Amino acid sequence: MISCVDPKEPSGPQVTSHVVRHEIPFATQPTLDLLFIVDSSPAMAPHRAALLDNAARFMAVLEASPGGLPDLHLGIATTDVGTRGAEDLGSRALGDCSADGDAGVMLAARTVAGNVLTDARLADGTRQRNYTGTLAEAFTASIALAGATGCSFPRPLEAMRRALESPRNAGFRREHAYLGVVFLTSQDDCSFARSTFLDGADPFSCISDAGALVSIESYAGFLKSLVDDPARIVVAGAFGPSTPFVVDPALRTVEPSCTIDQRSAKPGARLQAFLDQFPNRSSFTSLCQSDLSEALEVFAQLVKVALGVPCFEVPIPDADLATPGDQFDCAASLRHEFTDHTDESVLPECTSGSAGTCWRIDTDQRFCPFGTGQLVRFDHAFSVSSRGSRAIIECVVQ
Repeated sequence: MISCVDPKEPSGPQVTSHVVRHEIPFATQPTLDLLFIVDSSPAMAPHRAALLDNAARFMAVLEASPGGLPDLHLGIATTDVGTRGAEDLGSRALGDCSADGDAGVMLAARTVAGNVLTDARLADGTRQRNYTGTLAEAFTASIALAGATGCSFPRPLEAMRRALESPRNAGFRREHAYLGVVFLTSQDDCSFARSTFLDGADPFSCISDAGALVSIESYAGFLKSLVDDPARIVVAGAFGPSTPFVVDPALRTVEPSCTIDQRSAKPGARLQAFLDQFPNRSSFTSLCQSDLSEALEVFAQLVKVALGVPCFEVPIPDADLATPGDQFDCAASLRHEFTDHTDESVLPECTSGSAGTCWRIDTDQRFCPFGTGQLVRFDHAFSVSSRGSRAIIECVVQ
């Protein structure tokens, strides 16, 4: 006789789990095209010493990226694009502004061959550079060329567009490379559409006549059009906080939104709105700091995330609460793909006595500023044997 018994209802809280998979290439070096837009107006003069002091620190953080320094193209352009509006075919000099200013042409020190600083990793692990000295020295010397005698109407967003479109910067952008843009300015963006905007204008006109400025969405759309995947864009800025925003229309003045020592910065409302067009891929810090290295490190961490740091956006739970420490339900392997065959081997979890290649789950909010902060690290002692070499990890998550 056969009888049927209804299954018992599960006890305790019910948790829905699923598997998350990460593939981490080892053979190919991430490529990054990184553009700095630097305020060269007289208002930036008090900030120059702090800016140059922090330039080397940013390069140091970038060099500490997972897997080492990316295959890097580094460009520097100023906010001075003269009086020619975004919709003008020509223009004329006016006041302290020439017709085209620096026109978005990238700056490079004499120690750099060309106007784009390049540092590429070759297949044998060596680097091919077009500069002498260290990366920090070449970058600092190049950014110093921006000066503080440019047009008093800084247009960082228009400068970004012209720098990325200029044929004189040919070779900077590479297909499928990640694209990063960093704005360093003590004033907000004043990217006007027509040069007639300047007729009788003063800096307050950038606020009182804001309708004459090119829309934020237009510049965001332009930047996104340059890549095949918007997730490959990272934008950041060190400028004045967007609030407090205090104006005196009668005196045609805008109060600084931050001050430190003898330095101050005006509220960067348009620039902040531009950064907001790139959620989870943007970072802001106040320019009013004596030490900008932490802020620059935040941007570098965003770059690391964009370049493929395997971060988990949902938590990996402890699979065995009865055992001390975290027990993760994960499986990993190392795969080498050749022309005629594929080799794959299992990677063990790292333990206190592990030797050779293994995996471990860490929590590091600096490297993974979004989600849980959890990421996978590979302690590896293997050499890459093919361009298709990659580590694969699958974890049960909540």
